[in-house]
Amino acid sequence: MISDSHYQQFVAGLRKAIYTAGIFSMIASLLMLVIPLYTLQILDRVLSTRSLDTLVVLSFGVTLVLLIMALLNQIRDRIMARVANSMDEYLGPMVFRLLLQKAALTGIPEDSRLIRDVHQLRHFLASHSVYMLFELLWVPVFIVLIFFLNPVLGATVLAIALILALLGGIAEIAAKPLLLKAEDNYRQSVSSEEIFLRNAESIEAMGMGSHIEQLWHQQQGGGLGLDLRAADTLATLNALMRFSRTLLNVALMGVGGWLAISEQITTGVMIAAVIIGMRAVAPLEGLMGSWRHLNLARATYKNLRERLQRKDNLRLNHAITAIPQGGLTVEDLVYVPTGGKRPVLKGIGFSMPAGEVIGITGPNGSGKSTLLKLVMGLYVPTSGSVRLGDLEVCQLNRELFGYHIGYLKQDAELFPGTIADNISRLQPAPLDDVIQAARFAGAHDLINSLPDGYGTRVIDGGVNLSGGQRQMIALARAVFGAPGFVVLDEPTAMLDLHETEQVAAMLNRLREAKITTLLVTHQSRLLKEVSQVMVLKAGMIDSLHKVSGER
Repeated sequence: MISDSHYQQFVAGLRKAIYTAGIFSMIASLLMLVIPLYTLQILDRVLSTRSLDTLVVLSFGVTLVLLIMALLNQIRDRIMARVANSMDEYLGPMVFRLLLQKAALTGIPEDSRLIRDVHQLRHFLASHSVYMLFELLWVPVFIVLIFFLNPVLGATVLAIALILALLGGIAEIAAKPLLLKAEDNYRQSVSSEEIFLRNAESIEAMGMGSHIEQLWHQQQGGGLGLDLRAADTLATLNALMRFSRTLLNVALMGVGGWLAISEQITTGVMIAAVIIGMRAVAPLEGLMGSWRHLNLARATYKNLRERLQRKDNLRLNHAITAIPQGGLTVEDLVYVPTGGKRPVLKGIGFSMPAGEVIGITGPNGSGKSTLLKLVMGLYVPTSGSVRLGDLEVCQLNRELFGYHIGYLKQDAELFPGTIADNISRLQPAPLDDVIQAARFAGAHDLINSLPDGYGTRVIDGGVNLSGGQRQMIALARAVFGAPGFVVLDEPTAMLDLHETEQVAAMLNRLREAKITTLLVTHQSRLLKEVSQVMVLKAGMIDSLHKVSGER
C-alpha cells in the first residue's frame, strides 16, 4: 500500500514539474503570434513602403523569436520526458510488487495489465496530448485579440470555437462510456488469454483448440463491438470538427475579404486574423484528436491510484532478524478462500517445537497445501492464529521473514538466469554457498552432469530441464542459506526412486540440523524420516502421532 503522505509528496513534485513544462508550452504558444504579426507588417508596411531595411529587421526578429520558441519546446519536452520516467520509476516497482504480493497472499493471479497501465501512462505524459490542455488556456486570449482586430471577425471565430467545444462535449457524453466498457472487456479477455496460453499443451493434446478459439473470439467480439461503436461516434464528430475548422478558414477569408473591400480592414489584418483564428481553434481540434488518449489516461490513473491506496494492500511489518524462538503454534485455524463460502480448513490446532520435522498427509482436497501457506503467512486466517514464538506469521515483514524460510511448491518453477542464480534466490552469493545448498539437497551430482553445470541457463522457466531436475534445483533453493524454517509441498512429485532417496536423506539432515520443517507428502518413504505424522481429512486433523523409532 502507498501511504497518503508519501503519495501526496510525489504527486506534488510531479504536478510542479508538469506546471513548469506547461508554462514553457504556453509561452511558446504565445510566441506563435509572431507569425501573424510578421505577416501583418509585411503586407501593410513593407509592401507599401518598399523598405528593404524594415524587411531585414523584421525577418531577423522573427527568426530570433522562432529560435527561442524552439528552445522552449525542447525544454518542455525534456521536462515531460523526465516526469514520465519519474512516474514509471515510482509506480512501476510498486505495482509489480503489489501484483506479486496479491497473487501470493490470495492465490488469485492479479491482472498483469496493471504494469502495462503504468507504461501507458508514461507514454501519455511524454506525448503532445498533455500540451493541448495548456494551449486551451490561450483560446480565449486569441479570440479576444481577433476582436481587437475586428469585432465581426472575432464573432466569426467565437461561433466556430463554440461549435467545436460543443462537439467535444458530445464526444465526452456519447463515446466515453463505450470506450471504458471496451477497455474493461479487453482486460477480461487478456486474463482469459493468459490462462489459455498457460494451458496450451493440454488444450492441443485434447483437441480443444477450435472451441477455445471460438470462446476467445466471442470475448474479443464484445469489446470490438463497443470499440467500433465508439469509433463510429468519434469519426462522425471528428468529421464535423474538421468541417468546422475548414469552414472557419473559409469564413474568415470571406468575411475578411468583404471587410477589406469595404475598407474596414486592411489585407494584412485579414490574413493575420485568419492565422490567429486557426491558431485559436487548433487546441480544440487537437484535444478532440487526443480525446480518447486523455480519457483512457484519466481512467488508468484513477484505477492505479485506487489499487495502490486500498487498505487491504497493507501488511504489518514486525521486523525480525531470525526465526522467533518457541516453535510453531496453530490455534483454532479456519480459512475460507477469497470469493469462497465454504471453509477449506476447520478449526485446525497443533503445536510444533522448534527443530522438529512434521509430515502432513491425507486425501487430495483435505487442505494440506492451504495449511502450508497459512503457516508461512502467505494467507491470512479467516479466524484463529498461526504463531512463531509470540508473533503472528501473517504480520511478519515478508522480506525479512522470507529470508529465513525455505519453500518448495508442488509445481516447482525456476526463474530466468543460471542454475546457480536460481539456487541463490537471484541474489549475489559465493559459488561455495550454492554448492553447499545443492549438496545438502542431494542435487550436486545432477547439476554437475549438465553441460554447463551450475552455469547452465534456465530457459522459459526450465523447458530445457526435466521435471525432476527442476524439482531438485528448487529443493536446493529451498535450503539455501540454512533457513530456520523449511516448508516442502510434495517434494518428490516429479522424482524417481533414486532422487526420492536423496530427499529422504535431506530430511534426515534437516532433523539433525534442528531446522523446523513441515512436509506434505504421500510417500511412505519420506514419512519414515519425520518426527510426527499429521493426517488431514476434510479440512480437519484426523490424527497426529509420533513416528515409531524416532531418532
